[in-house]
Amino acid sequence: MLDGDYIGAIFPRDYGDNNWAEYLYETFAYLISFHKQSDIENFVINYVFENPASLYNLQTKLIKLDSNIKTLYLSCNEEE
Repeated sequence: MLDGDYIGAIFPRDYGDNNWAEYLYETFAYLISFHKQSDIENFVINYVFENPASLYNLQTKLIKLDSNIKTLYLSCNEEE
């Protein structure tokens, strides 16, 4: 499992600056590419995306590594 908050913590986040997200997504792609060289095929990315465009940005980077990408939209109500 690749945890976006932990991986992204090495690059201090400046809210409103898209460089942080770009750095994080490039890091995800690098780590997945590296591990695929050792025949690891399945990855879970644990991260809350700010908006659909942010998720799409990551997907466009990862689709180059594997065309079989699945995303899950998890939600809950205020009581949960």
